[in-house]
Amino acid sequence: MANLSKLATTGLGVYKQHRTAATRVMYLSYFLVLGYRLFKPKPVDKDAAAGGKQAEVPGRKKRVAIDQVFFNNLLRILKIIIPDGIRSREFMLLCLETVFLVLRSAISLYVAYLDGKLVSHLVKGEGTQFMKSVLLWLLVGFPASFTNSILSYLRRKLSLRFRSRLNGYMLKEYLPDSNIPIYYLLQNMDDRIKNADQVMTSDIARFSASLSNLYSNLAKPILDMFLYTWQLSKGIGGDNVFFIGLAIQMSAAMLRLSAPPFGEFVAKEANLQGDFRAKHTRLIEYSEEIALYGGNEAEKDILDTAYFALSKHVNRVLRHRLIYNFSEDFVIKYYWGALGLVLCSIPVFFKDLAGQSVISTVSQRTSFFVTNRRFLVSGSDAFGRITSSYKEISQLAGYTSRVSTFMNVMDDVKRGKFEKSFMASDSEDDFSDLPPPTVRLGHDIIFDNVPIVSPIGDVLIRQLCFQVKQGQHLLIVGPNGCGKSSLFRILGGLWQIRAGLLVRPPASDIFYIPQRPYMSKSTLRQLVIYPTTEDNNTVSDAELREILDILEIGELVDHFGGWNTVKEWREELSMGVQQRIAAARLFYHKPKFAILDECTSSVTLDTETVIYTHAKELGISLLTVSHRASLWKYHNLILHFDGYGGYVFTDLDADERLKLEEEKLAIDYELRHEEETIEKLRILEQAAKA
Repeated sequence: MANLSKLATTGLGVYKQHRTAATRVMYLSYFLVLGYRLFKPKPVDKDAAAGGKQAEVPGRKKRVAIDQVFFNNLLRILKIIIPDGIRSREFMLLCLETVFLVLRSAISLYVAYLDGKLVSHLVKGEGTQFMKSVLLWLLVGFPASFTNSILSYLRRKLSLRFRSRLNGYMLKEYLPDSNIPIYYLLQNMDDRIKNADQVMTSDIARFSASLSNLYSNLAKPILDMFLYTWQLSKGIGGDNVFFIGLAIQMSAAMLRLSAPPFGEFVAKEANLQGDFRAKHTRLIEYSEEIALYGGNEAEKDILDTAYFALSKHVNRVLRHRLIYNFSEDFVIKYYWGALGLVLCSIPVFFKDLAGQSVISTVSQRTSFFVTNRRFLVSGSDAFGRITSSYKEISQLAGYTSRVSTFMNVMDDVKRGKFEKSFMASDSEDDFSDLPPPTVRLGHDIIFDNVPIVSPIGDVLIRQLCFQVKQGQHLLIVGPNGCGKSSLFRILGGLWQIRAGLLVRPPASDIFYIPQRPYMSKSTLRQLVIYPTTEDNNTVSDAELREILDILEIGELVDHFGGWNTVKEWREELSMGVQQRIAAARLFYHKPKFAILDECTSSVTLDTETVIYTHAKELGISLLTVSHRASLWKYHNLILHFDGYGGYVFTDLDADERLKLEEEKLAIDYELRHEEETIEKLRILEQAAKA
């Protein structure tokens, strides 16, 4: 035992002689290890690199983690929200926030010294000096309070700037200036994004707030930790701070290892929130149909199921957070606090190990202890915030994953790359015997060996060939589900072609009117000229009134109090009036081609005559889907689908077709009459035999 004591004393003496060099070696080693951990190359998954089974498992979601993928995605988004680098207003706000963060740390450092002076004057009984220090304390409160307020303002301002930049970029991609309807393709041609509205509203806002908060929640604690550690090392000794810091680092590492995957939790909760919200939106959108069906119970079950999945996940997260928060609170507040008390006691019990001169008086000891205790508490709090920021970074990783995935999918859709269950590419028919898919812009509409294939792989027409020149008018007929609407989706560029040649006019030369027109919430003027905006409108209100008068709805302007009246027009106007508004849009835009999909189903024959007659007078080529015989006379071509993959494309002679239709009806009547006569004779014969 004596030998051990002697050995310890000798070792301590050697350590005291080389204390400065040893301290430098310890800190240098620490920073070298830290740098190696930060920048060491990550191990490569050989199976993944070789394209093995572990490279990608179908149906398995990628884990949201703080890794290279996260940093790459975050860097891509940072280039969007800070587009001009150091010249950006966002960067200026970051610099201004940094200045106030440094100022707040300096104020905190001064307050720590002021605490020691206050206690020292109190112990000495120096009343005058004590009151002066109290007044000084109050004066320091003004810049400290202003700094805290301005930091909160800058943080929120920065969040709003980030959101505005990112929202502008996403809207430009989601609703592009080009004719590629990304919003439609995401909804109908791809399965990866289920709730685009959730990403565009909630996820972008949460990402922006998380990123702006993370900067201040990391920058200030890191600065505080270095400042307070430096001050402590001057008074207590750098080696002592190092040993205590090493113990803190080990406990922090244990906390990180035990931390649940908060990033995955956030991403999954956002998905479940979006699904729950989408089901409520669907209930509102189809409220009339559901009410007429009496589907209250069925819809309640759907909403209950969605909410149960959400609440089950939230409860699971709460259980994980309970255990982790308990461990984190104990380690940060009590274990680190105990280490701090030991550290502050070193100058009192081990004066030769302290970093400053020997402290003799009680007031000096008290002042020294209070000041260092304040440094230690603030430093520990800063380190605790850095450690707990792992949760914030994990949450940021979840939001980053959601936003970047949305951006990646939009990029894929823009390039024509889709991922959808049972996509047409999985169809057994690869159309290798047909010419490769080619789309060209032209003056006419030409389908040359173009298959009509739905996104789920149903081949409606394997090989469609027809041509409509400008000035010709095509009537399209056939049973439901035969491919009439699908034809228009391909013509409008919503669906890609699988083979053959498609020649179509530019999107500005084609105007589409569905059976149920889209009614935007807007002014009456905007309603008529849609999709042209009022800023780009070159037609006077008097000319617009003339268009409405042609359709006998000019009184709407007076009835609703003028062109600037804003209404939810879908609720204000009957279906017949809505269809006439759609016709007014057609007359306003005067396209070269118009696709009319049962667009006169709710108007009278007189109004239908006005619509078709005036459209032809304007030189518009009509492509109509309808079974109404009254429309035959407005067309000179017919495309008839039989519903079994076959079709007939030929000239349409309205008078001849009417005669044939009358003959068909007469023969049907005779056949039915003959069958009734035969049936009566059979009954009479049976009665006679009986």
